[in-house]
Amino acid sequence: MKKTFLLASLILTFGLAKAQVAIPATATPAHSPEKSKGKKENHNITPEQKADKFVVKMTEAIGLEEAQKSKVKSLALDHFKAMETLKKQANADKEKIKAEVKTSRKKFNDGLKKVLSPKQFEAWKTSKKEAATKKKGASSKEPIETIED
Repeated sequence: MKKTFLLASLILTFGLAKAQVAIPATATPAHSPEKSKGKKENHNITPEQKADKFVVKMTEAIGLEEAQKSKVKSLALDHFKAMETLKKQANADKEKIKAEVKTSRKKFNDGLKKVLSPKQFEAWKTSKKEAATKKKGASSKEPIETIED
């Protein structure tokens, strides 16, 4: 009985091992830059590219008009350039950098309030809160601070 059970388990094991399909060499690996998500994706892009991505996301979320797109892009570009310079000052006083980030976010939000209609601004704030909640649920870390007034 033991020999039969051993023989059956060996046959089953080898059968399952043989059934696995090899991945073709032309397939894109999971760790390729095209597949990456999250913070590392934004690591090497310029403030201009970040501003373009932001405008596209805002257009999808709240439906920006053409005149609004250029103004939002200008605001986002200024904000992302300021954040870039603050990142380069990583060795500086952390409290000072936090204060400058907060000031830049406030300036950015005030500019958005002027460009967007009140309905659009509320829709944007709601979508940011939903994204933060979704991100909080995906990780056990503290939620990423959203841009609010």
